[in-house]
Amino acid sequence: MSVPDALAESSAGAEPYRPPTTDELERLLAKGRPTAGAPPWLRVVVPAAVGLVVLSLVLSVMGAHDVAALLPLLGVVAAVLAVRWRARRERNASEAVHRAHELSAMRRPKQALAEAWRLWPASSQAPMRRRQLLAVMAQSLEELGAWEQAVRVFDELLDSLPQPSPPELMLRLRRAAVLVSCERLTDVDDELRATRPRLPVGQRHLASAMFRLTELLRDAATGHIDRLESLGDPLMDELRPLGVDAALGYTAAAVCLAREAQARDTRAQAQPVRRVGAALGDDAGPEPERLRALARDWWRRALALSPAGPLLARTPEAGRWLEDGTLKDPAG
Repeated sequence: MSVPDALAESSAGAEPYRPPTTDELERLLAKGRPTAGAPPWLRVVVPAAVGLVVLSLVLSVMGAHDVAALLPLLGVVAAVLAVRWRARRERNASEAVHRAHELSAMRRPKQALAEAWRLWPASSQAPMRRRQLLAVMAQSLEELGAWEQAVRVFDELLDSLPQPSPPELMLRLRRAAVLVSCERLTDVDDELRATRPRLPVGQRHLASAMFRLTELLRDAATGHIDRLESLGDPLMDELRPLGVDAALGYTAAAVCLAREAQARDTRAQAQPVRRVGAALGDDAGPEPERLRALARDWWRRALALSPAGPLLARTPEAGRWLEDGTLKDPAG
């Protein structure tokens, strides 16, 4: 079943929506790879122009000078009409791709993916539109939770970009964040090590924020935190370039803190009760309870930016530690 068909049936209530499988995605991408050589329209126009010139010369030799003189004029008229038709076609195709991008920007991933899927056969030969459609599909698949398919589209998109470049760096970091959900944590660590030296130094930048978000998602998945103080208030400044997507980082911070609080509870009988260091504040109760209070703070900040459902779906371990508006009982 194609994505548009699946969407139509889903909206009619016939069956629940499902994203495309990896095999379906591979077949679509294979159909839209640019072909080498001249574009199809140029392969038609050049022979037609040459044929028109030859025909005009033949008619001149045969004495049909009036018809021979008229042929170039007819060729010019035909060329003008063809150029106008092609320009209109290009404009309509660009507007259609723009509408798909708008659906993606409005966080309507099913509709955006269906539109990009429909437009792909006709638009994928143009490099710019191809990249735009790949970006729409990658974001839509990511939001739908089709992690492996999203990684595959990110790979296709990366192949079409110059390397290294700022857009390529951002896509690598986004791909690494999706790899966390695929549980390919070794690949995530490799990608973070490779991209860390390329991050802008001494400034707040979208790439740095995306790098930090990926680190948080990895830590939420593994339960490992190198520096607990890194989950303090400065984290808001680090993630601010992400806009509302910073909510995902706040959710991951809440999961990390909740997991660490529970881990310290299990060690409470073997270790003396300590308090959180000065970086987190040391004025509110035993350390595990303070960590849970900080986790609640980050979860509330996340909910102020985004509904709970998407955050719980996209953050590793969030369903285990967080509920709609609070933390889960660790004893439950």
